[in-house]
Amino acid sequence: MLETRRERLGALLVVGCLIGVVLFGAGTIPSVDVTTDYESRVGERVQVAGTVVDTDPVRIDHEGVVLTVVGAESSTDEPIKRGDHLVVYGTVEPDRTIAAHNIVVRSSWEFQYLYGVSLVGALWVLGRFLRGWRLDVSRLAFEPRQAGEEETN
Repeated sequence: MLETRRERLGALLVVGCLIGVVLFGAGTIPSVDVTTDYESRVGERVQVAGTVVDTDPVRIDHEGVVLTVVGAESSTDEPIKRGDHLVVYGTVEPDRTIAAHNIVVRSSWEFQYLYGVSLVGALWVLGRFLRGWRLDVSRLAFEPRQAGEEETN
């Protein structure tokens, strides 16, 4: 199918471009810096994220700036607790306030779980790779292990 180096590089370039479009261009809200010159941003749609520092009213710490989130309780089914991580999609209002259109709530344990499971998976894949392949130092290349070969390399 892809037999020449040129075909493989072309396919890799196409796949890379498609991933870039999906990750960075598909329906994302442009990142707006609300930490500087806040008043000029009033009325703009933004996406901000931060840690909840107060729940009545909901206030988040976004890059060292505390923002009040209006409509947070009605934008999510989950109760918002101090220490949760919020991603807020909304409109900038005066007095360091964001009118929430949608909110994603992430509890602090979810990040620990995410990184823990990722580490276990990465170690498992590395172990599987090293059991089936060995490094040929003279050529600086990996090659398949032969049947019955010791796994000391």
